[in-house]
Amino acid sequence: MPARAKRNVDQRQSIAMTADGEKPATRGTATATGTTRRVFVDGYVPPKAVVPAFGDAARASHVLPAFGVDPARFGAPATRWWRLDGAGRAEPAIFVATAGGPVGSTDCGIPLRGRPVRVAVPAAEPTIGAGVETLRIGWYAADDVTVVLESARGRWEVDLRGRVGYLLVPTALAEGAVVLGGLDAGQAVCLTSVEVGASG
Repeated sequence: MPARAKRNVDQRQSIAMTADGEKPATRGTATATGTTRRVFVDGYVPPKAVVPAFGDAARASHVLPAFGVDPARFGAPATRWWRLDGAGRAEPAIFVATAGGPVGSTDCGIPLRGRPVRVAVPAAEPTIGAGVETLRIGWYAADDVTVVLESARGRWEVDLRGRVGYLLVPTALAEGAVVLGGLDAGQAVCLTSVEVGASG
């Protein structure tokens, strides 16, 4: 095999290892498949893995599915998003808020119980950086729950685990607002913050 071709294979293998759900976290590789349900921010793959000459085809949503990552994991609602660092490894994406919205006047913020709750997307500056424009909803709950998130673009079930955290939704999917609901009788979630910003 020519040296150039072998180098390309090795570079793509580093992405395959990143996407391999069987690799242990202790080896520094992040899982993207299986039960972890990690969702990647759709950005450009590091030049060490795929040369920039591929243009838009060098985006994570084009490269990682070739190694078994579900394309639906890109630009989807999630409780945590990941991106690829300069070495092709997955790391948590950083959120930088640029606008916020009202969250009610009670200690629970906006209470989500038996009836669905509509959450409007706050108006933000047109340019918010290199990341994906994102609606971030802060929440806490007494128990792990699964909520149903709906918008004009679709319907998703999202697991809220760990009692407190954030729900991230690309604003391109929200189209102005999202509706949260689907809780079982006796379940409750407090929505504590509503922000728009950039992930990446």
